[in-house]
Amino acid sequence: MIIGTDSIIHNPIHRSGPGRFIPMKSAERFSWWFFVLIMLLFGALLHFSLSELNPDWFSYQVIYESDGAWLSERGRDPAFLVLIAMFANFFGSDGYEAFRIFFAFYFLLFLALLSSGCIFKLNLTKNGCVFLMIALVFLGCTRFTIQIREGLAITLIVFSMALIHKRSCVPEQFHLRKSKRRLGEWLCIAGEFSLLILAALIHAGTLPVLPIYLGALWAAGQGETERAQAWRLRLLWVFTFSIAGLSIGQLHLGGAMERIATETAGDRLMEAKALSVQQLGLWVLYGAACWLVFRAIRSSVKQQQIIGTFASFMQILAGPVITAAYVSILLALMLGISPLFVATYVRWLHLFLALALLGLAVTDRCTWLMKLVGVFLIVDQLRSILDAISIYSGVSLL
Repeated sequence: MIIGTDSIIHNPIHRSGPGRFIPMKSAERFSWWFFVLIMLLFGALLHFSLSELNPDWFSYQVIYESDGAWLSERGRDPAFLVLIAMFANFFGSDGYEAFRIFFAFYFLLFLALLSSGCIFKLNLTKNGCVFLMIALVFLGCTRFTIQIREGLAITLIVFSMALIHKRSCVPEQFHLRKSKRRLGEWLCIAGEFSLLILAALIHAGTLPVLPIYLGALWAAGQGETERAQAWRLRLLWVFTFSIAGLSIGQLHLGGAMERIATETAGDRLMEAKALSVQQLGLWVLYGAACWLVFRAIRSSVKQQQIIGTFASFMQILAGPVITAAYVSILLALMLGISPLFVATYVRWLHLFLALALLGLAVTDRCTWLMKLVGVFLIVDQLRSILDAISIYSGVSLL
């Protein structure tokens, strides 16, 4: 059962775990301090991101001051280029710092809305707040401070997920006449689809979320039996792995076996590193994390904590999509495929895991295993940030 803020208001006690209850005022008090802690944490992160220590500070400055730079030359992310042009007209060509400050305030506002339950109805118990904090840190630590294009796109994806969740879990909002109910559903679907399209136009790396959504619509169906839905989900497993296999095969047979010492992607350098024992250990841990996330979402569906299209979306995300991304990374590393493509698959895996953890947080699946998975992902994310700063600054921080 999904417990929102309304249930806390109407009930004098609120469940904090198996056999445990805490008073309503205690839950509200903790949620208030949780909100303040989120604002302080991300406020500090966003403050430090507005400096030259940020690995992407100068790259976005070049994009801002050069009318899109390599993004414009390659025709990538047109919606973000439109935003750049609008801000350049408003702040001037030398208003890059004002541009970054504006985005920092936008991300802080988004986090305020999300952590206060204005986007999703959230569980306000201690465990729920701790897990939500972990999910938000993994979601926004780099994307809201360094990779701001992806961060902006992800905020739109989260808004779309909120619409999917509301349409799936609160169908009574479409009561009265059947025609009005159908109209409301189609308007919600149009809003969800439009947000995902806009997200992909802001950052092309978020494009895979769109077919996941379309697959969820198809898998959920209208009036389909559980057996038919399960059959459609199995077909999506086959389809996803077929696409992933064809992609890896094309990269391998296309001559990507040659080792490339250093490659350039846009404005950043990618270093090719041999597959080591440490990397193998790291990816074994990632495999365990992917499996635990899949089990948690499958359990949520079985217990009907998530239903409808949102359940199909989360099942596809945590099942075939995350698994295919993980297997593709392993194959790419073993076959010696260009590190540019490996980095792309890794970013996709992180994106999918971040969305899955957020989905688990809003459905109150805050087990200690999920907290452990979230902490592991954050630690590895911090390692990647220090590694990027080391390469950028020419100083070893690890």
